[in-house]
This record gives sequence, structure tokens and C-alpha cells, in this order.
Amino acid sequence: SSKPPPVTVATAAHDLNVSVHTVRSWIAQRRLGHLKLGRAVRVPVSEIERLLQKGFVPCGGPDSPIRLLPVSSDAEDKQRRE
Repeated sequence: SSKPPPVTVATAAHDLNVSVHTVRSWIAQRRLGHLKLGRAVRVPVSEIERLLQKGFVPCGGPDSPIRLLPVSSDAEDKQRRE
């Protein structure tokens, strides 16, 4: 079981659903581990997985009080604005 190769900053940004600028900022702040190979910067897949796990918020479970907001139609919204 070999580790997947590190990915580009653009791929990391795509996988994390953030901008390339954000990934570069995190790298500069040392919030995201990375590899420098000459001028090339690569992000280990394990770092992407770590960030995704760190940001994961589990659901409250079956007993949690969930309040659903009422959904209104476009016509109702327009009528309210008038």
C-alpha cells in the first residue's frame, strides 16, 4: 500500500473547495504542510485529509433539535416585498 503522490497547489485547492490563494496563504502561515521540490510546491494528500477531518462537524444525531426554515415560493417572496 503505497502513499499517493503529493498534489499541486491547484489540486489541493480544488479538493478543499477553496481558492489557490487560500492554499498558498495557509502554506505561508504554516497551517498546511507542504513539500518544496526546487521551485515546485506540492501538498501531501495526508495534509488535505487532515484538514478535511479537522473541519468535519458531525451531525447532531437523531435526538438533536433541528429547526427547518419554511420554504417560500418566488411568488410569495415577491408579494412580501411589495
